[in-house]
Amino acid sequence: MSKPFDFKNLYMRIIYGLLIFIPVFYAVYISGFLFYAVLFIAIFVAGYEYNNMCGRWSFALDGMVFITFIIFALTSVYVQPWLFFPSVILGAILTYITSKMRAKVERNPVIPEHLNRPLFLTIGMVYLAFGFASMGYIARLEPNSITLMWVFFTVIFNDIAAYVFGSMIKGKKILPKISPNKSWSGLIAAIFFTSVVSYGFAIYNNPRNALIVMFIGALIAIVGHTGDMLESAVKRYLQVKDSSQIIPGHGGLLDRLDAMFLVCIFIAFISICVGKSPLFM
Repeated sequence: MSKPFDFKNLYMRIIYGLLIFIPVFYAVYISGFLFYAVLFIAIFVAGYEYNNMCGRWSFALDGMVFITFIIFALTSVYVQPWLFFPSVILGAILTYITSKMRAKVERNPVIPEHLNRPLFLTIGMVYLAFGFASMGYIARLEPNSITLMWVFFTVIFNDIAAYVFGSMIKGKKILPKISPNKSWSGLIAAIFFTSVVSYGFAIYNNPRNALIVMFIGALIAIVGHTGDMLESAVKRYLQVKDSSQIIPGHGGLLDRLDAMFLVCIFIAFISICVGKSPLFM
C-alpha cells in the first residue's frame, strides 16, 4: 500500500531539493571550476554510498578505483571529451578486476550470498560515470547553464508532483513489487507539471521552441520515474532500504539523485544528437 499524504514529508522533499539545487546554482553562476568541485564532492559521497550498498566492506582499492574513474570520466568532459569512453571502459575493467581479486581473499557475512559484488560495482561505476559526466556536459552547453537549471527544476517538480498527487489520489501502482509508492496518478501529475515548467523555460528563453521543449519536459517525467524505479530495483536486489542515512528520513545522496542521473543522460544524448541544447534547437 502507498503511504498516506504527509505534509512533513512534502516539506522535507522541498527543503532537500533546495539544499541540492542552491549550491549547484551558486557554483554554476560563480565559476565553472566551483561547479566541478561540487560534482567532485558529490562523486565521493555517491561513490562511497554505492560501494557500501554493494557489500559492507571497508573502503579499499576496489572502491578507490571505482571512484577514481568516475572522476576521470567527469574530468574528460572539461579537458578532452574523446577520453570519456576510454576512461569508462578502463575504469569498468579495473573496477571489476580489483573487486574480483578482493573477493577471493576477503569474505564478509554482510554481503548477501546472491550478490555478485564485482559485477554490480562495475555496473555502478559505468552508470555514475555517465550520470555525472552528463551533468558536466549539460552545464557547459551555454555560458549561463540555463539547460542545467531547467533539468534541475523539472526533476524537482517531477518528484514533488508525483509524491503529492500519488499520495492524495493513489490509484493503481506502476510496478508495485519494485516501487510500491509509484502510482499512475503520480506519474500523470508529474508529466503535467514538468511540461508546464519546461514550457515556462522555453517561453522565457526560446519561445519558438516552446511546444517541443514542453514535450521533452513530459518525457523527462517518464525518464525520471524510470531512474527512480531503477534505483529501487537495484536497492531491492542489494537488500538495502536507503543508500545511506546522511539525509535524515530520506536516505542518502543517491536516493535524491536517482531520477537526476537518468534525466541528465537523456538530455545530454539529445543535445549530442542535435548539436545543441534542446532548449535552443
